[in-house]
Amino acid sequence: MAPRSRGYVRVTPEGTAIDLAHLADDVDRKNLAEGVRVAAGLIEQVAATGIVTLPEKPWWRDAEDLEAAVVARVGTYNHPVGTARLGDDDDPTAVVDRRLRVRGVDGLMVADASVMPTITRANTNLATMMIGRRAADLIEL
Repeated sequence: MAPRSRGYVRVTPEGTAIDLAHLADDVDRKNLAEGVRVAAGLIEQVAATGIVTLPEKPWWRDAEDLEAAVVARVGTYNHPVGTARLGDDDDPTAVVDRRLRVRGVDGLMVADASVMPTITRANTNLATMMIGRRAADLIEL
């Protein structure tokens, strides 16, 4: 829940480019591969009791390079955060200021999970509702 890999969203005259950069960092690849090793061990133990049945050839058994196998299968569960990172004025990676205003665009605020500077270690729903509530306080009519 605390990846080092960072993706990006870029808007250019040619269009929008999004790269989630899943597992771009070596530490992230190693951590996820280790998680798969642990989970696979537990699944194998449960399967040995007959409680569950595994496919004939589970993908993790055939993987000579588990890190590469994990990278080939990685995806998102559609709760990306940090694409419009909130931060201090001296933070060059921040898109949004502390009042949720998009830098360089008058009258535009962002109030969703994209402003989170780091990923929450739980579901993003409650934190996103809190951001929305704060935005309501910040809107100047």
